[in-house]
Amino acid sequence: MALNATLGFTVDVVPDLISSYTHHDGKVAVIVLLHTKDAFTAVMAEVREFASDLAKHIAFSAPLCLDSGDLDLASWNGHLNAHRNALARLDGSEREEAIWKIRGNFEEANFLLQQKFVKDPSKTIGGMLDDLRASTRDPIRIVKWSRYDTRES
Repeated sequence: MALNATLGFTVDVVPDLISSYTHHDGKVAVIVLLHTKDAFTAVMAEVREFASDLAKHIAFSAPLCLDSGDLDLASWNGHLNAHRNALARLDGSEREEAIWKIRGNFEEANFLLQQKFVKDPSKTIGGMLDDLRASTRDPIRIVKWSRYDTRES
């Protein structure tokens, strides 16, 4: 998108926002990319604050994916297999109930949109994003993120 400024030159305006966080010890860093429909939304203080808080949250919570649509089934199967022995001791209905509980805990721990916000556990990231979309009237999306941790191999 290009805007013609009053000074007579063209300025490229990209409706995206990149934010980052590096932990004070330099061991964990995160880069987050948000997409906004309107380039002016990307420069709003509340959007920039959300992006900054989101990067910090990802650094501390290490989500696996945005939501169930992005889940690598191998991660879920590996998690479920870790509970295989305990599940084997349960009968059919108890096993099914236990699997749903395990899945709920897995989603809350690993799906970014379902995680409780580290700075305020009464909120979820998804709820905060919905509130931000409503206040800005912009369908802001979390496009992607990269998390680097020198302590992980």
